[in-house]
Amino acid sequence: MNTDISDISVVICTRNNKNNIQTVVQSVLIQNPGELIVVDGNSSDGTKEILEKMPVKVLTDPGKGLALARQIALDVVQCKYTLFVGDDNVVPDGNIAKLKQYMLNHDWVGAAFQTRIKEAEVNYWSYCANWRWITRFFEGERDVIGTPYIFYTDLLKKAKYDEFCTDSDDSDIEERIKKITSKKFGYSNLECFEIGKTSFLETKKRFLIYGKSDAQFWNKYKNGWKVKRKILSIIHPFKDELINPLKRIKSFRIRLKVFPYFFYITIVRYIGWVKEINIIRNKQK
Repeated sequence: MNTDISDISVVICTRNNKNNIQTVVQSVLIQNPGELIVVDGNSSDGTKEILEKMPVKVLTDPGKGLALARQIALDVVQCKYTLFVGDDNVVPDGNIAKLKQYMLNHDWVGAAFQTRIKEAEVNYWSYCANWRWITRFFEGERDVIGTPYIFYTDLLKKAKYDEFCTDSDDSDIEERIKKITSKKFGYSNLECFEIGKTSFLETKKRFLIYGKSDAQFWNKYKNGWKVKRKILSIIHPFKDELINPLKRIKSFRIRLKVFPYFFYITIVRYIGWVKEINIIRNKQK
């Protein structure tokens, strides 16, 4: 296998993540990508000072959301492929090259890693979060994939991230990618690891954001949807966060253990949706 990834630009968007950013960046640097760009959202905890000591290109975004941060990087990337990595993702050595090769072998335009929790047995939240990833990220084609993912750079530049979809950036840009090309994308059989975001507070924060993302996507596309598509969108969190994961877990004991977690994140996601819809309506008045 060709391990050269000089044709890949890696982008990491971060904000106030001083405890993990160095580990994440180093996991990428060791693989020698064509370029590594870190977009910092005006961090105030020392994250930017850590980055300035590392051999990376640091850009600053005004802190208006992940979509704008990604577009700021996308405007300057120079390589044929762009890999977006979260600031909590550690990529095993050699897996960037393998991900690109996987995408090419399947004639896809994009491919994503399967996320797993680095230390899944630390607490209840990390244990359940790992089961969420296991039941959600498995090999095969998808309509939507999450980061870390790689796409052809020219395709991303054509689609562009919408800065007003501050948190629905993946589903939104991939909606436009599907209109540009008939080629597919999906999850590979390769793993990356998530670190540092599996406490109760981080869990609550994450799923409020996911709910916000649902609301933004709904608000942008609902006028062009038929009733069936609207219903599917409304029940999506219920199916994706509760019903489908529990179906995929074969062990009754594990299913029983993780049920409160899956139920909780489903409710929190809907709360985030309702909160964001109210914010959007107030802005439109």
